[in-house]
Amino acid sequence: RISYMLGECYTQVNEVDNATKWYDEAVRLGYGPQAYWALADNLKKKEAYQKAIGLYRLAGQEGYPANEVNREIKVCKQAMLWASEDEEDIYAINPLDVNSLYSDYSPTFYEGGYLVFTSDRIQDASSATYNWTGNAYSDLFIVDKNGGEALLFDNFLNTPNNEAAAIFDVDYDQIFFNRCASDEGDDHCKIMWSIKENGRWLEPQEPFTMEPGYNYVHPALIENDSVLIFSSNITGGEGAYDLFYSLLEEEGWSTPEPMPSRLNTMGNESFPTADGDTLYYSSDYLPGLGGLDIFKTVLRSNGEWSSPINMKKPLNSGADDFGFIIDRQTNS
Repeated sequence: RISYMLGECYTQVNEVDNATKWYDEAVRLGYGPQAYWALADNLKKKEAYQKAIGLYRLAGQEGYPANEVNREIKVCKQAMLWASEDEEDIYAINPLDVNSLYSDYSPTFYEGGYLVFTSDRIQDASSATYNWTGNAYSDLFIVDKNGGEALLFDNFLNTPNNEAAAIFDVDYDQIFFNRCASDEGDDHCKIMWSIKENGRWLEPQEPFTMEPGYNYVHPALIENDSVLIFSSNITGGEGAYDLFYSLLEEEGWSTPEPMPSRLNTMGNESFPTADGDTLYYSSDYLPGLGGLDIFKTVLRSNGEWSSPINMKKPLNSGADDFGFIIDRQTNS
């Protein structure tokens, strides 16, 4: 049980190698079907699909529902098929030199050819430590998209709490981002909204009322900045995250409603981003290659969203893939 719980702890902080090590130890020590299933999930993230299939079958033999077992085996076989396909030279995957040893994620474009992104990098000895990760509290940073030194985006918007996942409207004079804080000791994340006036950001406020005790994360704007899409665990089964939307009305942003069921699943849907009438988001339940995979769906002329399509390799992998943005450049 101790080995299994250590695996659970490492899963919570997304350390797949350490989680795999301890789930494997729990299997060796006879913890049972929960360990089989957890180890299979982690091996799938490491793209060891054939080993994962064997462990899912063992879990099924010890009582896991046949429909769940068969689904996971089918997903693994599909992932193996995708991995065997010849990859077309459509994408070249290259890391940015702004990456650090810490978590750097959720880039978004900013005026003047810059990127704003989230990082929990430790900047100096005075950086406070966030106990959940052992790193610094996350902040918003800015960097030239062609490379260079990353600087704190704005000292007014960044606070001693966690700030993350910023997006801007088309004119770059409105920002939506996450701030995770609580007076009760258990940090929950809210979406904050600020408007720029005379070159300065105003005091951030909540765009709509948010229920206490839940997380509202990863904002995105579509439909000429009139629809705010985000992820929340307010109605997700067993704490899972779903996509929601809020409409910009005369009196402000409307009460959020869930996105269609063809987009939301029993798992986690998160990190939505928009490119015209196409919505990209990540899911760890729709058939994919491992953890979170990036999917795309298109808003049709009748107002319905198309069935999500997996972006496959090389954009997706067995690890978590999310925060997908497109830089459309035109030749002058």
